[in-house]
Amino acid sequence: MKKIIFYFLFLLFFIQDIAAVLVIQGETDCVSNNEYSYTVAGADLSSTISWSVTNGQIIGSALGLKVKVKWDQGQTSGKITVTAKPIEFPYNSTVSKDISIFNDPVVTNMNITASGGLATYSYSKFSLTYSSNNDNYEKTITWSINNAGSIKTLTGNNITIAFDKIGQTTITATLKYSKSSKSYITTKIINISDGSLATPTLTGISGTRKVGVGGTGIYSVSSDYFGPHLKEVWKVNNLVVPTHAGLQYNFTSPGSYRISCQYTNTKTGKSGNVVNMAVSVISGGGIQSLEIDNDPFEIIKYDNSILLSKKEYSDNNVTIKNNETVNYKIYNSLTGAFILNGVNVTGNVIDISNLSRGIYIIILNTDNGKNQSYKFNVK
Repeated sequence: MKKIIFYFLFLLFFIQDIAAVLVIQGETDCVSNNEYSYTVAGADLSSTISWSVTNGQIIGSALGLKVKVKWDQGQTSGKITVTAKPIEFPYNSTVSKDISIFNDPVVTNMNITASGGLATYSYSKFSLTYSSNNDNYEKTITWSINNAGSIKTLTGNNITIAFDKIGQTTITATLKYSKSSKSYITTKIINISDGSLATPTLTGISGTRKVGVGGTGIYSVSSDYFGPHLKEVWKVNNLVVPTHAGLQYNFTSPGSYRISCQYTNTKTGKSGNVVNMAVSVISGGGIQSLEIDNDPFEIIKYDNSILLSKKEYSDNNVTIKNNETVNYKIYNSLTGAFILNGVNVTGNVIDISNLSRGIYIIILNTDNGKNQSYKFNVK
């Protein structure tokens, strides 16, 4: 009886030891309808090895140290099980592994929509729209053009293209989810017209919005059109200012000014829309410096000091943020000689009363480590 008990305990511990070392090796994060290979480690070579799966199909033989499995579409989880049956002992050792199943999303209604001139010398915009039963997975969208232009901007589902050839071309958008080997593709055939005859459209003016008496404002325009037959017409308070490209204007009197610009196609004689910008020219205090659109700092120079403010941009607003530390250095603009440096808190002034008459450059070190430079006069 003791021998039987001893043999039973020995067999029990032996079985547990064998089962403990069986390990299924293979991918646990899987895509449905794709084949995956699994192997078992730790099995006695004299054992009979058999496999079974839940929510999947075994491809080929279900016997041996290695098996291939294709997981079922529509399932989110599965299980693979291996059983080892030694020849010399009457027991089965079984180990299982849980599987996560990724299903290719069902993508329908893929479509490319176009806006813009669809012509040479202009920027055309395209957007990809589609429907997906599961769009939460990580994905990428790639675009291609059939040798007809270059990509100007690309943001997710949206792309801006500058076309350089007249005629028919094809735009292709490809959607791919990171876990899947499947790609979803749609194309759009478009006809590109000759944009050299188009009426140019402007989208806005950028430049100086605030300047002191005697200061100079620098302005430029943005447009979706860049044709070869363009003429810029700039006006200050409805008076034409002779210029070729952009505008530099010296303001000699205080007050409110209106800067405007219009493009004309010299080949057709047609003029496009007019864009405007309001400018404030401030008197008193000897203000000489400029506030430049989209720079992070506003700098205003008085007779004996410089005032710094930090500008923060949102979609529709520009706000002034004070109490922010800024490192600065001042150089002589003509000789390049270093004059002084220091740390300033925005909203406070920098004393420049000891500077001699001349032109100087102040360099500000911004939050992101980039330098912003501004030129000012001391009279």
